[in-house]
Amino acid sequence: MRNGRRINGPYFALIHLACGHDTARLGIAISRRVSPKATERNRIKRTVRECFRHQAEGLVPQDIVVLLRSAAGSASSAELADALFTALKRLESQSAPPLPRT
Repeated sequence: MRNGRRINGPYFALIHLACGHDTARLGIAISRRVSPKATERNRIKRTVRECFRHQAEGLVPQDIVVLLRSAAGSASSAELADALFTALKRLESQSAPPLPRT
């Protein structure tokens, strides 16, 4: 994802890059620094997946990685969802960068 474009939010950085698949794919990276409790990290991942599921049909085929920041640990699910919906809406209006040549 070094060649991907980045969208920054208050709770995450979203990186996207065109892929050769039929649909958009999601990857989530969350460390213990975000929250030391696994239940909190799982709640955050569920929220991210649910937001992506609602927006996935409007997205062009691309790989999307959500890198969660430590501020996500103290955010409520609603705050996180609102920020992610906003970022995914911005992503719909942008085209994904092309695949790098090898």
